[in-house]
Amino acid sequence: MPRSRSIFVLYVATAFAAAALPLSSLSAQRNTTAFVDVTVIPLDRERMLEHQTVVVQGDRIVALGPASTTIAPAGATRIDGRGKYLMPGLAEMHAHVVGGNNPNHEQINKDILF
Repeated sequence: MPRSRSIFVLYVATAFAAAALPLSSLSAQRNTTAFVDVTVIPLDRERMLEHQTVVVQGDRIVALGPASTTIAPAGATRIDGRGKYLMPGLAEMHAHVVGGNNPNHEQINKDILF
């Protein structure tokens, strides 16, 4: 993969094979983002899915498919994914957190982990 290309990292814990859901309500459309014509790296095996549209509603992937047939809903925020990559979220697995003796440990640990 060329280093000169950008990588989008989407922090969600949902599968890329999520079924499409109806996006009819206005409130759902306000919280909807469509990554259009992006290369998806699904991480289930070594492969890339080129020219995909990924629709995210809130914290869920609600549609994934070829950009030629997967339409971004009206009112969704559209992100041009040409020349970019999208992959499932990564999780923090090795943070050094502050112990309970620190008076601000809860907030500091939230800042570190989230």
